[in-house]
Amino acid sequence: MTLAATALMLLAGSAWAVRPEAAIKAYEAGNHASAAALLQPLAEAGDADAQNFLGALYHLGQGVPRDEKTAVEWVRKAAEQGHVIAQYNLGQSYEDGMGVEADDLEAFRWYCRSAMQDYNRAKSKTLEAFQGCRMMGTCGVFLKEPCAEEFYNRYLRREMTVPNP
Repeated sequence: MTLAATALMLLAGSAWAVRPEAAIKAYEAGNHASAAALLQPLAEAGDADAQNFLGALYHLGQGVPRDEKTAVEWVRKAAEQGHVIAQYNLGQSYEDGMGVEADDLEAFRWYCRSAMQDYNRAKSKTLEAFQGCRMMGTCGVFLKEPCAEEFYNRYLRREMTVPNP
């Protein structure tokens, strides 16, 4: 698999509920425009995997013009359906200000949702936020978030492990 394909799989996620096979084959063959064309109707029909994959293509500018705002729109649709990788990707967009205004609290919200579904990268980001807020004395804001208290309590009770970054 090429470096670009590996990057896309990290952005789109490696655990597909229903894999858009034809789009993946087209992408891996280097036909990114065909992959995007195959994904578009699936994404429009509400397929969260296709939405996240299409968002990754817009983020990378592969097969479609690079457009961070469009990337975030597609990823958000998948994230709002509970797609664990899309939730992480949306958190990353807010953390880095890619396609949206940078917003650490909104990034935390999406990372935490993904972490509660046991996605390791999101668990690490969520824990980093708690460690950072403790150092800066700003945890009150984070702890008001719906999943924050549950995440932190599960972590403290060792019901949730967080891998080393």
